[in-house]
Amino acid sequence: MSEDAGAGDVEVLFFRVGADRLGADASQVLRIERPGVPGARRSPLGSHSPRRALVFRSGEGEAEGALEVDLVLGVRAIPTRELRRVPAAARAAHHAIGFWLDGDRPVLLIDLPRTLAPHPHDIPDSQRKAT
Repeated sequence: MSEDAGAGDVEVLFFRVGADRLGADASQVLRIERPGVPGARRSPLGSHSPRRALVFRSGEGEAEGALEVDLVLGVRAIPTRELRRVPAAARAAHHAIGFWLDGDRPVLLIDLPRTLAPHPHDIPDSQRKAT
């Protein structure tokens, strides 16, 4: 959290993937690089023609992940009272954790490490292996 952000604020990094405007907790982002980060696990959520990569800890030790995006829009301190969680029953994807209303436009908030591997509930039955 920056010194400018109040105690009840979360710094959110906003970015675009295709036509979608998304946000993630800025503290998850280690750095922003060009696409094709060597050694980083690439998120399947990323852009088809990326211009930047958000590099973050993958959650597996010191390994890094990268979400390749079309455009980084910036960081904004958002009061936590303005953030809403996505109900578990309504989640379209495991990485979707909440949303913020920018005026009348909802911005989906995601957990970057969760974008790396599909959650079992996100895998269609036809693609699941029998155990």
